[in-house]
Amino acid sequence: MFRILFNIFLVYLVLCFLAASFIIFKGYPSNFLFFILISLLIVGIILWLVIAIRTFIFKKRLVLCIERLIAGDYASGIKIRSKFEDEITKLAKLINRLVDQLRAYDSLRSQSVSLNCRSLETVFTTVKEGIIIADIEKNILKFNLAAQTIFDVEIQTMSFDALEHQPENKQFFELLKDTIERTKFYKKREVIIKLPIRNSTRRLITRLIPLKDDSENVKLIIIFLNKISDIPSSEANQLEIPQ
Repeated sequence: MFRILFNIFLVYLVLCFLAASFIIFKGYPSNFLFFILISLLIVGIILWLVIAIRTFIFKKRLVLCIERLIAGDYASGIKIRSKFEDEITKLAKLINRLVDQLRAYDSLRSQSVSLNCRSLETVFTTVKEGIIIADIEKNILKFNLAAQTIFDVEIQTMSFDALEHQPENKQFFELLKDTIERTKFYKKREVIIKLPIRNSTRRLITRLIPLKDDSENVKLIIIFLNKISDIPSSEANQLEIPQ
């Protein structure tokens, strides 16, 4: 449409020049020439107004589409209402194709995340070895059935704060922090972990496996547990863990 309107406007300019030349050459009155020029000028202004209004409407739709994409809404693109195959229509179709590809990519990503979560949950619930999953974003620890058996508790989740306040867990949380912020790779250590429950202090061999995102930030830590011994509460504060 832009190209058509621009070509029409050029044709009007040429006609304006030819009309003015013809009128001057034939010696017609100047007021007739003025009328012709004003008429052509009005037509040109109307054409440019049409272009400006169409551009403004498209800009609003484009901004709205981008805002929805940023918000994670890939369901809608830009509505194409024009029957003309102009530059704006072509651009809108390209943007809609981009939105379709982003929607397909988001669907594949969601399926992949869901599959990974189900796989992790399957391992978490079926493995006979004690496992604790440390969710860094939610600040919680999830205990599988074997881990609950090790600590002789029936608690599936517990907050970081509940354990961090126990002095016996200082080295364990230093190990977590080091895995999250510095090393970010597999670690194996002997630690003492005490839950805020009576007679739940254990000396353990732990294997920490961090799971990272694309930016190499640790999001989850899978902690495998091998119990060495139970520690009576009266003795827990007096023990030191070998480095």
